[in-house]
Amino acid sequence: AKPPVNQLRFSAPQPPEPWEGVRDATKESNVCSQYDTEKLKVVGDEDCLYLNVYTPCLPKTDTALLPVMVFLHGGGF
Repeated sequence: AKPPVNQLRFSAPQPPEPWEGVRDATKESNVCSQYDTEKLKVVGDEDCLYLNVYTPCLPKTDTALLPVMVFLHGGGF
């Protein structure tokens, strides 16, 4: 979906902008806004509907498949 910011903040989800070719996903995405208890300030961004996937190394070819583990934090703040 398009990032729910500005005029889309309280709207229904909109389709994402299309792209061609392979999308570069080798850099971390924005984190959602949250209070940093060490810096004593709010850090992050509203444009944060992304998923970071970590691997021990980048595959040498585009056909190499690697296992993925998904962990959803259950809360407990």
